Amino acid sequence: MRKITFLVLLAVAFYNLKAQFNLTDALMPQPGDQQFCQFVDTTGFDPGPAGTGQTWNFSSFPDSTDPFYLKAIDPATGPHAADFGSNSTVGIVDGAGNYTYFNHTTGSYVITGVNNSLTLNNSAKYTKQGLRYTLPTTFNTTYNDTIAGQYSAIAGLAYRTGTVSTTVDADGTLIVPDGTTHSNCIRVKHVATIRDSANFFGNIIISNSVTTYHEWYVNTQALPVMVSYRVTGTAVGNNINEFLVYYAIPDTSISRDEFNQNVSFEVSPNPFSTSARLSFTLQQSGDLSADLIDLSGRVVRKLAGGMYGAGNHDLIVDGESLKPGVYFVRMRSQGGQITRKLIHF
Repeated sequence: MRKITFLVLLAVAFYNLKAQFNLTDALMPQPGDQQFCQFVDTTGFDPGPAGTGQTWNFSSFPDSTDPFYLKAIDPATGPHAADFGSNSTVGIVDGAGNYTYFNHTTGSYVITGVNNSLTLNNSAKYTKQGLRYTLPTTFNTTYNDTIAGQYSAIAGLAYRTGTVSTTVDADGTLIVPDGTTHSNCIRVKHVATIRDSANFFGNIIISNSVTTYHEWYVNTQALPVMVSYRVTGTAVGNNINEFLVYYAIPDTSISRDEFNQNVSFEVSPNPFSTSARLSFTLQQSGDLSADLIDLSGRVVRKLAGGMYGAGNHDLIVDGESLKPGVYFVRMRSQGGQITRKLIHF
């Protein structure tokens, strides 16, 4: 009986040893790391429970919007070099145009600031930087810290305070929407609770938000193989409810935006309140469509459709009946498509 019990305990110990791994200094992202990712329709999506030996089967969830590159960039040469070039070692940019900057030193990984929709695409540089985790990580250990900083708002500076909490909370097998199975995954849960305040012509405007990430990792690459990202809260009297899910796919499986040579477009102002102008150029005449899409992949408004001649064209995106939030403008023409993020406040 003792022998059987010992063998069972040995098998359990072997399973845990095999299933769990730690995030180490060697597994932290470096500038130049990238992977092709696909957004997922978030309807009914739940990241699932914590704990060991989980099986997360997301194979029934359909894709939405366009694929993109999840990239690790060099802050010193990136678009926000003036803010993060000297205090950060890597910046992570996703398909929604959200930038998060980190400083990696041996034994620690620290968040130094962000540039995203909640900061109106301005850089929030943290004077009090927040610990993401110490390295190597330990399973089921929570890393807590505080953050503080400021960024430029519509009528002056906005001041940010908050807390960040990170836990390696689960391990197991992940099945992503295209059916690919990743065994020996760990999941990292990261929660940022943020309070932003700004003086808007004598009125103090307060925004409160909670951002929750679930990130699944394998021990062969630095960037996550799947991410669930949710923001809830209030901003300028409006509710915030953003939800993004994406996963890694082979970068040869879907044609990329860069291959489309016939059409180019820009949207301004961005962010916008009442209206935005969509200006596009066709190198040759042809059929074209433009749609406004929300974060779940649902088409909320058809902006254009039909034949357009070669040359410059303009469309107006009316914001009067549009809920505040993050959207995508997707334009399709012969041979490909292009997507741009659009923020309405």
